[in-house]
Amino acid sequence: MKKIISWLALVVMGLSVFQVQAQEEADYLINNTDSIINHSDIKELKKISSRRLTKRVIEQYVDYDNITLKITAKLILNNKRYKLHIQYKSIKDSIIWINMNHSTGLPVARFLITKDSLKLIDRMKKKYYKIAYQNMACDTLDYCFDYNTFSAIFLGELINLNPKKRLLGAYLKYKSYKTSDGYIMQNLPKRRLNRIIKKNKIERFFIHKNLIDTAYQLKENVLEDNVHHQNLTIRYDAYDTLNNVPQNIQLQLLNPKDTMIVDMKVKRVKINQDKMKFSFRVPKKYEVIE
Repeated sequence: MKKIISWLALVVMGLSVFQVQAQEEADYLINNTDSIINHSDIKELKKISSRRLTKRVIEQYVDYDNITLKITAKLILNNKRYKLHIQYKSIKDSIIWINMNHSTGLPVARFLITKDSLKLIDRMKKKYYKIAYQNMACDTLDYCFDYNTFSAIFLGELINLNPKKRLLGAYLKYKSYKTSDGYIMQNLPKRRLNRIIKKNKIERFFIHKNLIDTAYQLKENVLEDNVHHQNLTIRYDAYDTLNNVPQNIQLQLLNPKDTMIVDMKVKRVKINQDKMKFSFRVPKKYEVIE
C-alpha cells in the first residue's frame, strides 16, 4: 500500500500532463496540418477563430488572488481502490500548496509548487524531492510539468503544451470548430500525423484536444502520447456558479501497464482569505533527492 499510494501521489498530482519538448518539431507538425478532427462529419462543422474561442474560455476562469479547495478523491489503480482527502491552496501566479491524506488520516504527500521548482514530501517512503523544472529528466519520468499545469488541472483551465509561449499565442495554431453542444479545439489529427511522421521520420508527437461547452467552460482535456502509448483524459463537470470552479474533476490515465482513474469532488471553496499558511516542514531523517 505504501508503494502504491506514494507513487500515485507523485504521478497523479505531478506527472499527469504532456508537454512537447522539441518545439521545432511541434511547430512543424502544426504548420503542416490541414484538417484536425477525425470525425466523419468534419465537413458539417463550422470553423471558428481559435483566438476568439481561447479568449472566451479565459474570461470564464475563476477570479482570485488566493484560493483554497477541500477535495475528496476516489482513486482506482488496476482495480484497487483508495480514498484520499486533498487540500489545495494557491496564491495566484506565485505558489501552490497541496496536502494529501488517506481517508483513514494517514499522511501521504505534501507539495510546494512555485514558478521554478516543485518540492514534494513523500510521507510513505520518507523522502523529500526537490526538483527544478529545467533539470527534470522528462524521458525518465514520462512527462514534464510546471506551475501552470497544476493550476490548470484543479481550476478547469486550458493546458499550455508550449511553456515558451503565452497561452493565447500557444493556441493560435490550434483549429477550432463549433459543434452541436459546444466547441472543440485540437492541434493534430492521427491521419495527417501518420503521413508527416513517415515522411519526416518524427518519433514523438502529442495529440491535444479540448472540448468546451456553450458557456465557454472546459469540459474535457484529452492528450495522447504515441511514444509511451498513453492517453490522459481530464473531465470537468458542474462548475460552481458563484466562482466558476469545477466541482467534479476526473483524471483517467491509460497506458500498456496501468489503468488509473481519479475522481475528485470539490467540497469547499474559499477565495481571497486574509491569511494563508503554507506549512512545509521536512523531517531531518528524510532522504533528500534533487
